[in-house]
Amino acid sequence: MENQTKTQYLTTLDTFLARNDSKTMNDKPLLRMKTYLMISLLLVTLTANAHDIRLAIFEISEPSSGNHLLLNASIDIEELGRSLLEAYPDYINSSTAEQEKKIIAYITKNLQITIGQQLTKIKNVSINYDGEFVKVKADISDVTTPIRRIYIENTCLIESNRGHSNIIKCKLYGKLRSFRLTEDRISTVIEY
Repeated sequence: MENQTKTQYLTTLDTFLARNDSKTMNDKPLLRMKTYLMISLLLVTLTANAHDIRLAIFEISEPSSGNHLLLNASIDIEELGRSLLEAYPDYINSSTAEQEKKIIAYITKNLQITIGQQLTKIKNVSINYDGEFVKVKADISDVTTPIRRIYIENTCLIESNRGHSNIIKCKLYGKLRSFRLTEDRISTVIEY
């Protein structure tokens, strides 16, 4: 919101609080302060741009058949570009095909998935662009079943984008598990 709109909002809020709750609010300054704080937080939340949320989502799920898992990732294009330029300085001058190879190499290097005791491989990668996001679909191959334990280490985007988080969602056997990875916690273990 513009500053004028915020000022009008706060003036209206102050008038409303003073008129409608004068007995309760004026007698309890702590309640008045908490009310202002809650409404201010709500205002900030409602006016925040979703693009400012620094995260990527990595989803692992079961396929309808086969001995592999599916990986779907949604990654902010600007944050990915920043990380790719740091990892591959010539990225910007590469052809589209070379850029996509570098995206795959970057994800393969920074996303390690171990099932049981076996480090898996990411294969059959496809990349699509959806507005501000890069959508990555891939197979996680050579999976032995039943899956009881998955170790995931994900440093994608974290080293080049301060405050970035990777959300890991794993849906197996009808159970959904979700974890947030950050620079302070780059790995997690999922048990079924």
